Amino acid sequence: MLGNEIDSHDQSRVRSARRSRQPARTRASRVIRRLPTMRGCEKTCGRGLAHAMLPQRDRRRGQRGHIRCKMADALHRRWRACVPSHFLPPAGMPRRPRSWRHIEAAIMREAVRSVCTLIVALVLGLQACAATLQDVVRESDGPYVVRNADGGWEAWWVEVTGAGARKRVQPVEPGDALAVPAVNEAPAFAVTLREPADVAPHTVRTAPGAPLFVVADTHGEYEILVRLLERHGVIDAALKWTFGSGHLIVLGDVFDRGARQTEILWLLYGLEGEAQQAGGGVHLVVGNHEAMVLSGDARYLNPRYHRSAAVLRVSHYGQLFGPETVLGQWLRTRPAVLKVNELLCLHGGLSPVLVERGFTLTEINDTVRAVLNGHRFTTQAQRERAELVMTELGPLWYRGYFADQRGFQRATSQDIDRIREHFSSETILVGHTIVPTITPLYDGRVIAVQVYPRRDERTGRPVMEALRIEDGRFMRAGVEGDLEVLDLQR
Repeated sequence: MLGNEIDSHDQSRVRSARRSRQPARTRASRVIRRLPTMRGCEKTCGRGLAHAMLPQRDRRRGQRGHIRCKMADALHRRWRACVPSHFLPPAGMPRRPRSWRHIEAAIMREAVRSVCTLIVALVLGLQACAATLQDVVRESDGPYVVRNADGGWEAWWVEVTGAGARKRVQPVEPGDALAVPAVNEAPAFAVTLREPADVAPHTVRTAPGAPLFVVADTHGEYEILVRLLERHGVIDAALKWTFGSGHLIVLGDVFDRGARQTEILWLLYGLEGEAQQAGGGVHLVVGNHEAMVLSGDARYLNPRYHRSAAVLRVSHYGQLFGPETVLGQWLRTRPAVLKVNELLCLHGGLSPVLVERGFTLTEINDTVRAVLNGHRFTTQAQRERAELVMTELGPLWYRGYFADQRGFQRATSQDIDRIREHFSSETILVGHTIVPTITPLYDGRVIAVQVYPRRDERTGRPVMEALRIEDGRFMRAGVEGDLEVLDLQR
């Protein structure tokens, strides 16, 4: 334990400094250098070392009225926090003070060590990012078919060569076949360009006995989708349509997250033409992620597509799906709500509010299409309808058919019946909200189809399901070709 008073030698040095009338800062610095043996403030105010660290004029004020004691306590706490623990004596041992200059040097060494550690971590992180970008660049992407300045069509690819990624441009026109490259086990295929699409109908009647195959939220998982469609006879090994007069229905959200959304879009585009020739159909409804990308919102894009946008020299990825592109124009003609026979097919759901407002399928689909085309609404009624249809209560975002969904009040059984009656339908098919398996809700009046496509973490096997409707039966269709009849409890 140090003494409670400043020794006589130190007192004489302080008095000498006062007589020489040196600046207060110089006098204080001399006192501070002697702090390890000074605890004089304990004699007058009990504050000890922290109080003694104040300049002399402030210590005098503290001795008279203890004005600076709170400040001294704070300073002492900060000083203790700055000193590394290995410079403090173990508990129970006499404290051997070190000079302030020595402590400053120790703190500086710790700071330099921390900065060096941060620099090493930063370098390693940059190397990892560079490796990730290099992996992205290795994969080609495309085609993207856009109009050029002369009004003709051009196909753009991202090609990877030994010199890096580059943009390749090829003039094309309707009737030309474009090659879509292979992806691992999924083979390459050719797709024939068609004239700009007309607005797709929002009601469809199928041939008697025609089967339906419904999937939702593929999110760029191209290989898993191909496997599912092939196992259930919708396509063959060459990715050609083999479903005859059947209909394939995709409940939105082809975009975002996964790395193969371009391939899925071209596959659906090509199958649509082949199915029409066979008496069947392919129907894609707009999901919230289609609306986001077409509106320039790229928050959930796979990094691969940010790189593609940079190589193709567009300001953002959504420009590759603008109204003057083949796929962008085709997507904008798709409905948000599709009625197939007695089924309502959509991405999110129809809220009771839409029924209360008396909205029709035509009004809902026209509103979504107008928003995606950048239409400016001129009347207050149009603006209110657009705000309602394109937000949480609209068909792209609604989750009210499911329990425990934050921000959504769950629809009642009476709400479901009113929706079915308003749109003259029997069953509502929805995606958007993830379920572990194809799940009937409300005694089978609503069926949730969104089983998220992925690889099992333990086995690596693909996981995805679809809903197959055939001969009046609703069946759960697994990715390996298995079928299970659903009990709708009607």
